[in-house]
Amino acid sequence: MRPDGGDVDTRLFAVAADTEDGLAELLRTHLDRVRARAGLPALAWYWHDAVVRTAGAGHRLTFVVDSYADLAEQLAAALAGETDRIPPDVTARRPGLVFVFAGQGAQWYGMGRELLAAEPAFREALLRCDQEVRRFAEFSVVEQLGLDPPASRMDEIDVLQPTMVSLQIALTALWRSWGIVPDAVVGHSMGGDRGRAYRRRAGPPRCDNDRLPAQCAAAPDLR
Repeated sequence: MRPDGGDVDTRLFAVAADTEDGLAELLRTHLDRVRARAGLPALAWYWHDAVVRTAGAGHRLTFVVDSYADLAEQLAAALAGETDRIPPDVTARRPGLVFVFAGQGAQWYGMGRELLAAEPAFREALLRCDQEVRRFAEFSVVEQLGLDPPASRMDEIDVLQPTMVSLQIALTALWRSWGIVPDAVVGHSMGGDRGRAYRRRAGPPRCDNDRLPAQCAAAPDLR
């Protein structure tokens, strides 16, 4: 689900209240509004506005829907008691979120291309990383992400490592722009260095070929 109205085939629609009666009332409110179809915003905005109001409420329902018609049908089913409820104790406390930063081996040709074209936060962060990498290496991260074999140099360790780290920095920036931040970070191999850089919010001042993992690409301000 994206709040900017971008095309998504299905969305997770959440409804939550402090009591069972409150939940039923909210379901009826949504159903009446959707059936009336008066003044409804774009689908993504309606989904987003509903989800951001669910924090802290112990009684909730979620639906996977692809249209207003689908939502109306599922809301009616829920009011008729045909939908399983999530137990209140399951949702009383938000579980922690952990980011796992990957090491070598998670790469694939074509990764990051759609996000680079469609997501400004991702693109801005990746371009900053690209600028930093150019300071010590004779290649462009952005260019390498756009190449396929045999032109790509992603099989070269000195190209792969800063490219992977740059990509994960950009993903982190994208998720942060959506309000998604981790409670903890872990990582494998060079991903472990990337996780420590995230925790410190800064990277070492320099990098050489013997210490290539996340150190150099972490140079941009990660705050």
